[in-house]
Amino acid sequence: MKNIYDYLNDIKTDAAPYTSETFSQLESKRWQKRIRRQIHGSKRRIYAACAACAVLCLTALAAGPFRGQVNAAMKSASESISRWLSSGN
Repeated sequence: MKNIYDYLNDIKTDAAPYTSETFSQLESKRWQKRIRRQIHGSKRRIYAACAACAVLCLTALAAGPFRGQVNAAMKSASESISRWLSSGN
């Protein structure tokens, strides 16, 4: 018994009725930019992930001998990160 993928492989299609379209230079650049963004992702996410890792490291140090200093730095860092994320930059 054939599975669905074998049936799909046996389908013959004719691409002749379809006409090829040409893009203008502007449209081509727009598509390239859109694809690059999808591949590379947002730099804002990368920065937010780095900031979150830094806050987690500070939190881990807060349980150790530098508890008071790290707590103060962690509050300051988390406030600046939240301001940066809410500003929309």
